[in-house]
Amino acid sequence: MHDSDGNYKQSFTFTGQFATPFNPRDVAISDDNEYFMTDNNNKQVVVSDEYGKLIRMFGSSEIDDPWGIAINPVTKNVYVSECSKHFIRKYTQGGVYIKSFGKSGDKQEFNRPYMLAINSKGMVYVAEYWNHRIQVFNSDDQFMFEFSSTGDSRMSNPKGVAVDKNDYVYVSSNRKVTKHDSNGQFICRIDSDKDRLSGPCGVAVCNDGRIAVVDCGNKCIKVFVE
Repeated sequence: MHDSDGNYKQSFTFTGQFATPFNPRDVAISDDNEYFMTDNNNKQVVVSDEYGKLIRMFGSSEIDDPWGIAINPVTKNVYVSECSKHFIRKYTQGGVYIKSFGKSGDKQEFNRPYMLAINSKGMVYVAEYWNHRIQVFNSDDQFMFEFSSTGDSRMSNPKGVAVDKNDYVYVSSNRKVTKHDSNGQFICRIDSDKDRLSGPCGVAVCNDGRIAVVDCGNKCIKVFVE
């Protein structure tokens, strides 16, 4: 864990507590300041307090390939994307399995959903890698719309998606990060060619408006200001 300036604060480790080493892919923080983390090696969701103390685990009886995770601010439910299984699982914060939705396919279906984000109205945005788009669902898991434009071209292999406090949507796709309104309308590109993003993955918006991007190809975090 780092502060907004990139200074190291602490790490979470769960040595010896699981069958195989803890392998986190994504994290979401609840209103109670609990940290919900997808653990791909152990096929589960791990919940800890802000200091890394283990609270509970759930999902191992259903989950096979957990990647993205997000908490719906309206319903408080937890959403987990299963990339290779092509669907989204939904749980209570206590870990009770509710349902899954989606299947492998094209129209209103998934082809490798990676990260997801949920706005203040409970709209769920899913970054869909091989269908090159963002799909949007309401809190009842009903398909609403999709978008795939990055302004000057079609979206290519999106992995990360985030929303800010004003419900603007940020998407990391092939070598770029773009900003959209809540309806998916393209607004601007956040980075530029000179930033040389390579395989950008996770994206998050800080409270001060800065955008942090996981630059997988360059093995670093890059921070942008609009």
